[in-house]
Amino acid sequence: MIEIVRGYIIPHIRDNKIVYTEVINQKTREEILRYFIENIVNKVKEDYIRRHKNKILTANDLNYFLNLLTIYIKSSLYMDEISEIVIAPISGLYEHYMVGHKKELKCIESKSLYTKEGLKNYVHMLVERKEKLIKKPGIEVMDAIIRMPADTRIGLNTSSLIIHLLTTSGISSAIYISKSKEVSSKELAILRLLSMFHDIGKVIEWKTHEKRSASILKDIFNSEIIEEGSEAWELIEYVTRILKGEMEGGIYNEIFREADRIASGVDRVKELVPIALSEDKKDKLEKKIIDYLSKSGIQAKGNLEDDYKLIFDDWTFWNEFLSIEERIELTEDFCKNISTLSSNNKVYETLILERAKLEDVSVVRFDFAGIQRYIRSNDVRSLMGGSRIVDIIIYASIPDLLMNLGLPYECILIFGGGNLTALVPTNKINDVKETLSHLNIPGVRINIGASPLYDSYIAINRVIEKDILKMKELNSIKLERNITLNIYKKCEFCGEEVAEESKYEESLCKKCQYKYEIATDEYFEYRISSFFDWKKPESYKYLPLLAKGADILFFIAGHSVEEAAKTCPIEEYKDLAIVRFDGNIIGQFMASAISITDIFERSVRVDSAVKDAINKFYIMLKGNFEEDALRFVLGTLYVGGDEGLVIVPSWLSIPLSLYLLNHYYYSLGGKSALSISIVGAKPKHPLIQLYECAGHLLDKYAKDKGGRRLCYEICHSKSADRVQSNFRGALAFYAVDTGRLSPEYIDEILETLFEKDKLSRQYNSSYTLSDISENSSIFRLLSLAIPKSLGNIDFSEINLNVLNEEFIMKMIKLHKVGGFIETLKDRKNMIEDIVSINIGGESDFHLKVTYVTSKYSSEIGINAQTILKNLLEIAQTGFQSFNLVDLIILIKLLGGGEGGL
Repeated sequence: MIEIVRGYIIPHIRDNKIVYTEVINQKTREEILRYFIENIVNKVKEDYIRRHKNKILTANDLNYFLNLLTIYIKSSLYMDEISEIVIAPISGLYEHYMVGHKKELKCIESKSLYTKEGLKNYVHMLVERKEKLIKKPGIEVMDAIIRMPADTRIGLNTSSLIIHLLTTSGISSAIYISKSKEVSSKELAILRLLSMFHDIGKVIEWKTHEKRSASILKDIFNSEIIEEGSEAWELIEYVTRILKGEMEGGIYNEIFREADRIASGVDRVKELVPIALSEDKKDKLEKKIIDYLSKSGIQAKGNLEDDYKLIFDDWTFWNEFLSIEERIELTEDFCKNISTLSSNNKVYETLILERAKLEDVSVVRFDFAGIQRYIRSNDVRSLMGGSRIVDIIIYASIPDLLMNLGLPYECILIFGGGNLTALVPTNKINDVKETLSHLNIPGVRINIGASPLYDSYIAINRVIEKDILKMKELNSIKLERNITLNIYKKCEFCGEEVAEESKYEESLCKKCQYKYEIATDEYFEYRISSFFDWKKPESYKYLPLLAKGADILFFIAGHSVEEAAKTCPIEEYKDLAIVRFDGNIIGQFMASAISITDIFERSVRVDSAVKDAINKFYIMLKGNFEEDALRFVLGTLYVGGDEGLVIVPSWLSIPLSLYLLNHYYYSLGGKSALSISIVGAKPKHPLIQLYECAGHLLDKYAKDKGGRRLCYEICHSKSADRVQSNFRGALAFYAVDTGRLSPEYIDEILETLFEKDKLSRQYNSSYTLSDISENSSIFRLLSLAIPKSLGNIDFSEINLNVLNEEFIMKMIKLHKVGGFIETLKDRKNMIEDIVSINIGGESDFHLKVTYVTSKYSSEIGINAQTILKNLLEIAQTGFQSFNLVDLIILIKLLGGGEGGL
C-alpha cells in the first residue's frame, strides 16, 4: 500500500479551502519516520548520554528514558507564547526532569514543583537555561509527525499515530499500576515499550507492521544507547520477540491490547461509521462490501450494519479493494458529519452511552480554582506573575507531582485553560489528594473531578464536570475566611487580603508578594534583554528606566522611556488598551471529541492557534516598529489554551484583534471562533478595574451578545464546506477618558445608549469579524473612521479574503501616517456634534439623522447614503440603533489618546 488517507474531524484550511482529508504517500511516510528518529529520539538519546555519562542499563533507566522521550514529544507540540522570549512553562519540564530527577523516577529533595521554593526554582531555570529550552523541534517537524494516522479504516484514520501510541501507553500503565500490589519496574517498562512502539512500523509497512515495529525498536535502542547484556538489553529483546509473534506476551499483551482498543475507540467508531455517513455514502459503502464479500465467497447479511462488521478487520478491503478516491470520499463525508455539533446529530446519542467502564482506572481533572480572582492585581508585574504561576502549576507542577507518585508521563492526557486531565489508578487518587494538600503556594487551590474510564470521552467529561461542580460547592461551604477589622491595612495590589510585612515599598499580602517575586525573574530586565538578544548597548536605554510596575504602563501606552520614568514632563497622556480573548463555547468543541486521542489533538490545535497568531503578530511588529514590538512583549501577560490577556497601545488594539480573530478561525478550520474585548483608558487608571471590565465586556457582551450563538450556528451546528465570511469571531469594546470604570458602569452606559439614546448596538449585539455586507461587521465603523486616502485601505469595499498579514500591517502603519490623527479628530468632533443634538434637553434621534445627511457627509466627504447604511440598523421589529457612539469609541481607540482623542 503506497498511499494512506488521513482524515481530520477538525478540518484545515489550505489555499482558502476547507480540507478534511490528506493523502500521505510512501515518501512522506518515510520522511515522517526519519523526522521522528532524527529530531526527537536521537535528541533525547544524546541528552541522556551527555547528562549521565553512561548507557541505559536497568529497567529503571528505561522508564526514566521513556519519560524523557514522552515529555520531549508532548512539550514540542506546545508553542512558546513569544518565541525565544516568553517561554511556555511546559518547555522547561524536559530540562527539569533531566537535571532534577534520579533514575528511580523520584524528584531530588526540595525541588518538587508543587512547593513554594520548587516553583520559584523552576522560574529561575526557565530564565537561566533559556537557550537550551528554545532548541526544540520546529512546529513544522511536529506537524509532520502528527499527520500520520493510527489506522487506515474510515473513521479510525482521524487520529494521529504518535498521539495514539502515547495514549495507549498511558492507559496500559494505569491499568497495570492499579492491578499491582507492588509495581515492578521491569513489567512497567515492558508494557510501556509495547504500547509506545507496537504500531510504529505502520509508517513504513501496514500488513506486517508489528514485525517492522520490532525492527525499528531494535534500531532505536541499539548498542549506542543500551549496554549489551544488561537488564535493559534483555527487556528490549523480550519486547521485540512479542512484536514479532515469537511469543504471546501473556498478561502484558492482554493489558496493552485492551489499552489500544480504548485509546483508538475501535468499538465506538465501529458503531459510528454506519450512523455518521450520509445516505448516499452508506449505499455506496454497502454495495462495495457486498461486491467484496461475493468475490470472497461470503454471504452478505443484507444490511450495512451487519455487513460492515464482517469486513471491519479485513485490511485487504480497506487498503486494496477500496480505491484511493473512494477512501477520500468516504473519509471526507464521515469527518464532515461527525464534526457537526448539534442535537440532531444521531452520532452523539451513541457517544454519550456509558459502558466499557474500568473502575480500576480513573480519568482525573485538576482544575485551578478561581483563576481570574487569583490573577487580578493593580500591579502589572504581579498580574503577570499570577498568570505565570497558573501556567506553571498546570503544565509543570501537577505533572511533576504525578510522576513523583510513579505514574509515567504518558498518563498526562490533555492541558486546557487552567486545567489538566490525566489517567490515575483509582487506588492512587487518595495519594494524589494527600500530596496536593502539601501544596504551599500562597492563594492556590486545586479542585479535582474524577470519572471511571468509559470508552466514550463525552461520558467521561460529563461525570468529571459534575464531580468538580460538587467539589466547588463543598469548598464554598467549608471555606472559612478570617474576619478582619478595618484597622488592618489591605493589600495595595489585590485590595482584598490583609497586607503583611514585606521587603517592598508597597503594603502587600502574602499572595501578591509571591506573585511579584515570581514575575521579577522573567519580567523587565529579562524580557528587554531577550528582546535585544542580550546585547547591552541596545537594551541599556530601557533597563534602568523601567524599574516600577506603574511606569511600565506608561511605556506600553506609547510614551517614551523618559516619560515613563518621569524624567521629563508628560503634556498629553496616551491611552493603553487591555485586550482579553477567549474561545466561544470551547467546552462544547472539546467535549464532542470521539476518543481520548481526538481530545488531545484538539487541545494542541487550539493552543497553537492562539500562540501562533501572537508570535506572527509580534514578528510583524518587530520587523517594522521595534519599540512597539517591545511594548507588545512587555504587555503580553498571558496566552494559553484558547484565552489570553495582552496590554497594548490603544491604537494597536484593533489591528491585533482583527488578526487574532481571523488567524484563530483559519487555524481551526472554521470550526471555532474567538471572542475579544477591548477596554481603553489612560495608563494611570487602576489596573484591577480595567482587567475586570475587560472580562465583563468579554463574557456579557462579546460572547453572550453574539459570539456564542453565532459560533454555534455558523461553526458548530453544520459541517464547514467553505470558508465563511459572515462570522469569524465577535468583538466588544469601550474606552474612557476620565473617572473609573466598573462592570456596573459599563452596563448602565451601554443600556442607556441602546434603549434610550439608540446610539450603540453593543447592549443588544456584539460586533463581528465579517464582510462589510453584514449588519454586525466591524468594518462598517472602520470604513467611516478611516478614509481611503490614508494608507490606501478601502474599508468600504472590504471582504475577508484580503485580511492577511499585509493588510494588518497596512492598518498598523496608519497610526504613523501624517494627518491620520487630525483626520480622526475631525471625524470625532463632527460625530460628537451630532450626538449632542437635543431639543429641550432630550435626545432626538430624528434630528440626528437629518443633521448627518445634511452636514456630516458634506464636511468629511462621505456620501450620506453610506453613513446611514453603515450606522443605521433596522431590525425586523423596526428601528434598532444608529451607532454613532460606537464609532466615537472606535476612533478613540484608533487615535491612541493623541490629539485629544
